[in-house]
Amino acid sequence: MPQIDSAAMEIHFLEEYPGFIPQLAEWCHEEWKDVWGGKTVEEVRAYFAANTSREQIPITYVAVEEGRLCGTVTLDLEDLDLRGYEDVSPWLVCLYVEGAHRGRGLGRQLVYHAKAQAPGLKLSSLYLWTENLEPMYLQLGWRVLQWTQYHGRDITIMRCDF
Repeated sequence: MPQIDSAAMEIHFLEEYPGFIPQLAEWCHEEWKDVWGGKTVEEVRAYFAANTSREQIPITYVAVEEGRLCGTVTLDLEDLDLRGYEDVSPWLVCLYVEGAHRGRGLGRQLVYHAKAQAPGLKLSSLYLWTENLEPMYLQLGWRVLQWTQYHGRDITIMRCDF
């Protein structure tokens, strides 16, 4: 798999790039519109606008190359409204890589970056759900908790401990 050029690609706090919020909202609304519970793009935009902290969750990170948004990942306190996971927290959510940048290892780098921030945030574990990236997450140290259905999607719920 081709790797990203780390000199050209950097990961920053969304706080540094608030102008990216409309694009993030468009991407994530389109990708997970059936999971957002009927939220509008504007409501998703408000969600990201609230994720501009550096020191407390929710925190959104953005991958930037030559001033362009290439991908994102968020650490959040909640994600699933699935029975049995109501009190599980925190979550790695909204991992998204723009189509032109897929296949270069950027998703892995975003996950690695978010995991690397966990100790500074005093997190001992993170959870996530995925439809199709289970092999990648397993390689990055996550473990499967459950295979289930969520909003009509077959998903894997995973956990990573630090």
